[in-house]
Amino acid sequence: MAVSSALLFLSIAFAPYHSYDAAPSAGSIGSYPAPGLLVSEFYPCGLNGDEYIVLANTAPIGINLRNWSLSDGEGLWKFLKDVWIPSGGMISISCNSTSFISAFDRAPDLALDDVEASVSVSGTFRLADNGDSISLISPTNETSDFVKYGDCSESSPGWSGPAISDVRSGEVVKRIRRGATFQDSGSSQDWYPFREYKYGYTEFSPIEVRVPGGDVVAFTSPDCSLDVVLERIRSADYVIRLCGYELSSSAASEALLAAVNRGVDVRILVDGAPAGGMGEAQVACLSALSSAGADVRILNGNLSKKVVQHVGPLHSKYLVLDLQSVVVMSENFVESGISNDRVFANRGWGIAVSDAELAEWLAQVFDSDSRSARPDVVGWRSDKRCNLSARIPPSPVANHSKGVLTAFTPSSECKVTFVPSPDASVLAPYLNTLIEESSSLMVEQFQADLYWRERWTSGLVINPFVSRLAACMREGGHVRMILDSTWFNLERNQEVAEYLGSLASNETLEGEFRLMDPNSPITVVHNKGVVFDGLMSMISSNNWGSSSFASNRELAALVESQETAQYFGRSFELDWSPDDVPPEADAGMDMELQLGKSVMLNGSGSTDDRAIISWSWDTDGDGKTDHNGVSVELYPTVPGRFRVSLTVQDSWGNSDTDTVTIDVVTQELGSHDRAGTEIGQTLAYSLAGCAGALLGVAIARRCRRPPRKINH
Repeated sequence: MAVSSALLFLSIAFAPYHSYDAAPSAGSIGSYPAPGLLVSEFYPCGLNGDEYIVLANTAPIGINLRNWSLSDGEGLWKFLKDVWIPSGGMISISCNSTSFISAFDRAPDLALDDVEASVSVSGTFRLADNGDSISLISPTNETSDFVKYGDCSESSPGWSGPAISDVRSGEVVKRIRRGATFQDSGSSQDWYPFREYKYGYTEFSPIEVRVPGGDVVAFTSPDCSLDVVLERIRSADYVIRLCGYELSSSAASEALLAAVNRGVDVRILVDGAPAGGMGEAQVACLSALSSAGADVRILNGNLSKKVVQHVGPLHSKYLVLDLQSVVVMSENFVESGISNDRVFANRGWGIAVSDAELAEWLAQVFDSDSRSARPDVVGWRSDKRCNLSARIPPSPVANHSKGVLTAFTPSSECKVTFVPSPDASVLAPYLNTLIEESSSLMVEQFQADLYWRERWTSGLVINPFVSRLAACMREGGHVRMILDSTWFNLERNQEVAEYLGSLASNETLEGEFRLMDPNSPITVVHNKGVVFDGLMSMISSNNWGSSSFASNRELAALVESQETAQYFGRSFELDWSPDDVPPEADAGMDMELQLGKSVMLNGSGSTDDRAIISWSWDTDGDGKTDHNGVSVELYPTVPGRFRVSLTVQDSWGNSDTDTVTIDVVTQELGSHDRAGTEIGQTLAYSLAGCAGALLGVAIARRCRRPPRKINH
């Protein structure tokens, strides 16, 4: 499937700080009163006297603002000089240029705190937090546009119905834009986009590039994500940008520390208030990196301290390396997300792409979000939690060093699209279009709500993605969905699964919906991935809640590649189907051994369709484990026939046992000495191989072969 062109332009809109101060060309000058001049956005509940208003010219000709006015019923701004707005142009007027520059990284077009301003102020023009009105008045004293919000009873012939409701502190109110025009019905309905705009908001459009085969690497957690992340960090020569909700992985932090020490410019931006608070491990990692010279910043707003956070939670997870490559994941930079244990940890998907255009685009997003001039961006060293004497905690022991899947590089060209949130979901979540255009979906989701609370009415509506999955099935499509089953998501996810499952059953539709089997080695389905029609994969940080698309900083990578879709489809199938196939233990061949010699028994020939996680040896026949590890070295001390058993277990708890018989003979007899106990005689042994450590081994599934020895 192809990414819809509608998706690529969902977020295109004019920012409030585009400047249009040049006079228009000949033939574009309008006469008074000029139609099409509108209030396109305003910031009414500013916290630092920093309210602003944006005017837009929707007329086919330029408009001169000289002698136009803006009024809130108590005060008046009047434009005294020639200020031209060309057709399709916009102009911003701010009460506090310093604040505006800090929030948007450029000056407003007109600043009322500038003594040279071309605007006169009379009366008391101050947009009230609890409600007010804005009138745009032409030079002939006619009301060209009227807007009211909150608790405001004022009326105007150009306005019908109630005022714009539920305007919050720190929030910008934007008129809905549809293509090249603005919606203008003269009612509050013109002002209810899906996206929430915070003071200092960004407007990044999705970016789409074609990447040659070999320059994309797909990977999964827990199998191989840490390997990819470490490899990319270690390969950086100049600059690393890391954006994440959390950073507490010791292995990743040590790699970043090593990068700092070799002269790499390491820049880190994390959320300052993650759910549950910032843990000790993260405090230590951030502090140690900051102490070593990394530029560590946090995003943290506080309305009580008059600091607006320009996005909701900083929930995206990505790396930009040397402006040449990027890594985008569903997983946080924490132990459970990029785990040393390649079997027991979170399920997540990731993609690494070597492409300068994507890297430059994502670096711009990072640099915008992390600008130190933003009031909501705080240097870690100034945070009271910072402890510059802290050290990075030791990495947990890797009990299982190999997973089922390895990283995959497609050979064919891939089309890769990066989609930012909330920027790409202006009128509706960007994911709506992708689901609507698909007939087959494999979905893994950490968190989904059956109902969303509407931003402006506070009413409950069915989750639009749930509705679209239902529509897909009703149109003959096939949907399978796995949801996380851990306690903190159980109720909400179960509600979604039961709703869709019941609908599919009652209407005989092609759809199956389930929670992750609790026996799975996957501890948390933290993934937010989708495979569309077996052709496109979505690697995303977006949970299926409204704020994830309307407010939070998120990032999704869409990869159009059948090979890549097959890879993530394989990951989905591993999670979809419980493993009821036991492994096949192989303790080796029966043997004859001379007394006084040692023998190494090796269980590495044991196989499983997924992953063996433990090898347990019973060397004395008492039914108890004497040694753990792939191999064991034995030193028989008496002659006789001995049986040594190996039990192997896979990651789902299935097990199998194989027994090897060892005939210990004396050199003089040249045959079996029956004087010894045949079964149960103690054998001396020593640890060998990997010093008894448990190893996870990924082995391809194969058919059970016939018995190899009589006592098998």
